[in-house]
Amino acid sequence: MENKLISQPEANQVLGLMKRQIVLLLIFSVILLGLIGRLAYIQLIGTESFSKHQINLIKKSVQQRQQQFTLHSGRGNITDRNGVSFTGVSTHVLVLFPILQHTLNHEDELNEVAQILKINPSLLAKQIELAKEPYILKDPVRIFRLSEDQANQVNKLAIPGLLGLPFEMRYAPDQMLAQHLVGYLGQNTELIKKDHADALAQGLLQENSEIGISGIEKSFQPFLQGIGPVSLSYSVDARGYPLSGLGIRYMNQDHTFYPLTIQSTLDMELQEYVEQVWNKRNIREGAIVVLDNRTSEVLAMASKPLFTPQMGNPGAWENKTIKRYAPGSVFKIVIAAAAMEEGLVSAKSKFECDGELRDSGFHCWKKEGHGHLTFEEGFAHSCNIVFAQLAEQLGAEKIEEYASKLGLLEPTVWHTSSLFHFNNFRQLEGEEQGQIYANHRQEEERQDKQYLWRTGIGQLDVQVSPIAVANMLATISKAGHKGQVRVVSDMLYQTGAAFYHFGKQSMNQPSIKPYTAYQLQKLMAKVVEDGTAQSLKERPWSSAGKTGTAQIKQWNDRGVELEKNNHWFAGYYPQNNPRYSVVVVHLNQEVNSPNLAIDVFSDIIDWLDNRS
Repeated sequence: MENKLISQPEANQVLGLMKRQIVLLLIFSVILLGLIGRLAYIQLIGTESFSKHQINLIKKSVQQRQQQFTLHSGRGNITDRNGVSFTGVSTHVLVLFPILQHTLNHEDELNEVAQILKINPSLLAKQIELAKEPYILKDPVRIFRLSEDQANQVNKLAIPGLLGLPFEMRYAPDQMLAQHLVGYLGQNTELIKKDHADALAQGLLQENSEIGISGIEKSFQPFLQGIGPVSLSYSVDARGYPLSGLGIRYMNQDHTFYPLTIQSTLDMELQEYVEQVWNKRNIREGAIVVLDNRTSEVLAMASKPLFTPQMGNPGAWENKTIKRYAPGSVFKIVIAAAAMEEGLVSAKSKFECDGELRDSGFHCWKKEGHGHLTFEEGFAHSCNIVFAQLAEQLGAEKIEEYASKLGLLEPTVWHTSSLFHFNNFRQLEGEEQGQIYANHRQEEERQDKQYLWRTGIGQLDVQVSPIAVANMLATISKAGHKGQVRVVSDMLYQTGAAFYHFGKQSMNQPSIKPYTAYQLQKLMAKVVEDGTAQSLKERPWSSAGKTGTAQIKQWNDRGVELEKNNHWFAGYYPQNNPRYSVVVVHLNQEVNSPNLAIDVFSDIIDWLDNRS
């Protein structure tokens, strides 16, 4: 056989091909070794702390082959000032695991369970058929609650995947007190990924976990979430069939100190009474704040309408105590403070009200006018002409300055730039700061006299929150000392020891002078003694305050403009050495309807006076 010699170019080509093959082999070998090394690391070293998020791979793999049901979220409770819980209602429930579709073999078993529960067997059969994951029996929407005896009878039947279990409901099914302050839980995958990425990576939260969506539940989510749930689980194969021999696994993240308890400043008994007053007076929309003037702590906070997480009306979810509204004549407190402190008036300064200001079309609420009156009488009878003239004399800048001094234009609820590793922490998120002038108003417009007239009586752009008004009254009652309002006093370990105490904090901006506060107290006493709140004079206790009616505009579904009123009463009790400030707002009322806010205030003071 003849050997064929190859040419030099052909040899070079073959040699180059071999070199490339060797290089590719080396690259492939390096990649393979890297993958083997990575796999070895994952399997042998990083099983419990994989990646920068410290993911527990063993735990994740177990979760994939388990059907799990949470008996207790492991979440901390929210209590009132005396430790009475607003959250956590213990009951018994029937839990249906999907494996029932394979283990429930006889119709007799189904009928026996239905007989124990006193329900139709078809309801039970349908829910078993639809169960794709561990599921609580419902009737038809609410959780079906079992007695302890019923739960024991079901468990004696020993049907795999059907269990009567103790279960903690986060909220009472009938009525939850202080629901807007406490807040509620919900599922929000995007929020978990955005704000709770570390907890998600560490397994403290899952993407479908329930987290705080509003109120204290939201603000204190990192502290309430605990260290893990109490749960039951079955191990199953890929078809959903139980793995023999493994049975039920009970998991309890038992810890001496956690989860933390959030102790609010609310008084449960007072809160319950305040919400009863809502119903008695047929108040459908509004807000109530009861504040302890000495401590700047909220004792009761109510907002209407009430909500359920399933409601389609987002407005019902708003905590109206921290939202801002037109205050009407309540804002005359600010004008009075500015006018007295700036030396424009004294209590006996004289005014004239004939019902209209200088033939301008600006009218007093009393069409025929108040006639000759002093400044203190003008405040007591809420004369628009008096306060329009004072607002014009003060000017836009001074009005805003004194609104700030009285705490209406800065955050009211306790907040700090840093709490542990959380920046810009607020005890209650969503608080709206007050405003005197809308952002689009030009300086020339702000200084316009007709604009100032309407601003001086709490109309046009003026908006303040009920919580800020309550704190303004507390500031006046404390000779101008201005502090942040607290809705939470402490975070507690399970042992009852303090994890963190929320101490008193001052507000940043300057305040009014003590003598101005004293003068305001005398003016507000005159409102009850001889003014727009004389109905309170007949009560067995003494109080002081200010009424307010703000005219607002709304539009119905057809685009027709409607005139409505916001009714306010902002007062304190007792008249001398005031202990409590109470603000009541009744929103979106018909024109010429009575101011029920005064009656609600009276009911609340009756309760406080009886207890004291």
